[in-house]
Amino acid sequence: MSLLKRLSITIFSRIDNAVAEIENHDALIKATLEEQAGKLMRAKGQLIQLRRKKEDLGNSLIKLKTDESSWQKRALIEANTDQERALKCLQRKKQVQQEMNQTEKNYHEYQLMEGKLERDIQKSEHELIQIKRKRELLSARQSSSDASTHLSRTKPTNNSELQEILSRWESNLDLKESLIAQQDEFSVKSCHSLSSYSHEDQFEREFIDKENELELKTELVALIAKEVNQKEKQDE
Repeated sequence: MSLLKRLSITIFSRIDNAVAEIENHDALIKATLEEQAGKLMRAKGQLIQLRRKKEDLGNSLIKLKTDESSWQKRALIEANTDQERALKCLQRKKQVQQEMNQTEKNYHEYQLMEGKLERDIQKSEHELIQIKRKRELLSARQSSSDASTHLSRTKPTNNSELQEILSRWESNLDLKESLIAQQDEFSVKSCHSLSSYSHEDQFEREFIDKENELELKTELVALIAKEVNQKEKQDE
């Protein structure tokens, strides 16, 4: 076997190994794209759940606002016959207001999470499309390169040129793989705060109860006065 023939066999052997390596990279990118598509689908499912929870909170807010108005009306009605029951109605109204404030806070948090998740999904979809297009382009270039290599097997091949081609291909794949590696973790966390109260002795508790009762009585008097003023204006 001549030296030229042995050199030709060695060069083509290197080409075959390089093509196999490229094919492995292509398979890796394909598998990673499929994995990313699955994650994207799960993220869309999480977005649907987020929207449902936000909708439930919105419905809860509507009900709480109705309850607040109902307890205020009950307080006005009971004030004519039973002041103690009227004060209890106002206490219920205050509890509803506290729950409504917390629900509004949770609702706004879900709004923020929904917006962020929507933007992340759109960004991921755009990146997947770009990577798929690049992969298709590289695959087409590979097919063209394979055909050219097959036609030029009888021609001398420059090893440095081959290394340059592989280096460009590898650089492109490195860039695409780095894009694929960028992943955001989607986690929907429900934020519910619990109120904690410090321990109070009985003596201090008595003062606090009296102060709260006085505050409720003051509010009741203000409501009654407002109601009387409205009736007087209507009678006029």
